[in-house]
Amino acid sequence: EKLSDSTHYMSVSEEAGSVLLNDTIKRHRLDDYEKVLISMYLAMDFTLINQWESALVECRRINHKLDQMIASGNVTYQKNAFAKYLAALLFENEREFNDAWVDYRLSAQWLPGLSFHSTGLLRMADKLGADQELTEYKKRFPDVKDYRLTKNEGELVLLAEVGRAPFKVEDPNFQLLPLMLRSSYSTSHLELRDSKNRVSAKTEILYDIETTAIQELEERKAGLLAKKMGGIVAKQVTAYGVEKATKSPELGAMAALLLHLTDRPDLRSWNLLPAHLQLLRVKLPAGRHDIVLDRVSRFGHKEEWKTVRVEIKPQKITFLNVRVVD
Repeated sequence: EKLSDSTHYMSVSEEAGSVLLNDTIKRHRLDDYEKVLISMYLAMDFTLINQWESALVECRRINHKLDQMIASGNVTYQKNAFAKYLAALLFENEREFNDAWVDYRLSAQWLPGLSFHSTGLLRMADKLGADQELTEYKKRFPDVKDYRLTKNEGELVLLAEVGRAPFKVEDPNFQLLPLMLRSSYSTSHLELRDSKNRVSAKTEILYDIETTAIQELEERKAGLLAKKMGGIVAKQVTAYGVEKATKSPELGAMAALLLHLTDRPDLRSWNLLPAHLQLLRVKLPAGRHDIVLDRVSRFGHKEEWKTVRVEIKPQKITFLNVRVVD
């Protein structure tokens, strides 16, 4: 995160050099959505090692970054409902119900229709004594009756990273520009059940990194093309200067050739990211459980993937993180 902040500001010398040579001489600057993901992963990591205060600090940083991006008109990035929902879960787990309710409502606005939105909205309205909103939510989710946690129940939240992020290659239509390609993977989502098949649930996509990365690059294509065209002109002007200074057309031509040979697209990107960030939440009796996770392919094929033992604490949220690459 510190490195991403240090590369936030533009270096005039690096920009000038990148026009004359190529963008790889510049320090790599993360895209806005990737900066949010840094804080999101920090919040997730602190959560998994039970450092709740540090996790909440990162949640507030997530909210600040998202608010800044929305205010600046970056509509693409305001849809990171996974970061918002993770923040809401952590606020709820630490009994900061007002903050949790705000983030539950925002994530439901950004990505409506997911099955688990009802739980957070109903529970927070109930906890805060917001009777009018609670009545509205009950009408909106008439089938959801068991949103409260009893003294002998807890919740399991599965944070699933599914697939592989897209990667950059040279655009075959104009090789000086990058093109984002989708990676190969087969898993669509995960399904969870306990070893006795008493409970089941499936993960749902809260943030599509794959589509966001491709869209973000497409939105920058016009600016990248303009810069490349300017770079071609700058290289020719520089070569002409060499020719004039040396009175040698051969040296001028060689300078032009060498400068053009250095030009290539910047193919750097955060390749270790998943394609999708998915989540599920399910109530379980307090105690130890053997949880079975099944992988479901994009063609509907299901196979048992792994079994994990979890400890569910009364009236608390237990977080489990898994990574599915293929």
